[in-house]
Amino acid sequence: GVEKGKRQRLKYIIHSQNGQAIILAFVALCAIGLASADWELVWEDQFDGEDLWRNYKFDEGCNGWGNDELQCYTVNRPENVRQEGGNLIITARESGGVNDSQTTLPFTSTRMVTYSSFTYGKFEIRARLPKGKHLWPAFWMMPQDSEYGPWPRSGELDIMEYRGQRPTNVLGTIHFGESKENKGKLAHPRPRFQWTFPKISMSTLWTGPH
Repeated sequence: GVEKGKRQRLKYIIHSQNGQAIILAFVALCAIGLASADWELVWEDQFDGEDLWRNYKFDEGCNGWGNDELQCYTVNRPENVRQEGGNLIITARESGGVNDSQTTLPFTSTRMVTYSSFTYGKFEIRARLPKGKHLWPAFWMMPQDSEYGPWPRSGELDIMEYRGQRPTNVLGTIHFGESKENKGKLAHPRPRFQWTFPKISMSTLWTGPH
């Protein structure tokens, strides 16, 4: 579990095939006032052209990231991530990369983490998602400090996950405890997700453990 006061960082993770892209229109975080039910916006990114380094760091590597992933993550590489027209566009390319053991992986993509960390609140994303096998756009929260031990002991909140081969479902997931099999999952089936690049808005309200 995640105790009161535990701070989380937002993370984007993108898997894709050649030329497929996820488009993020904005990311916002709202906090609840203690004496009021009103939302107060405390952080957002409209992707209006500011340097991405201001708000994000980039994970880099080809180690599979615990999921046997098929891509190498690159650092702020224009072929994989760019801002355009108020959108963040993350694209996986069939350009290949080499991991630490000199094994070539077929794709490159981008994995971004916010510098800011957050405790509780409402987390919202508006995105257009790709369709196709092996595509896995996701919007996660990971612990800032793994004080209960390595994943998944210190928790993980998946605000949005989407598998391109199942285009009618968007998932929200919580990971916890000692086993990777410990998780709670909520699916949002929608017939309109069947089209390529559906537009969605997803949000998660995190108020702490109960």
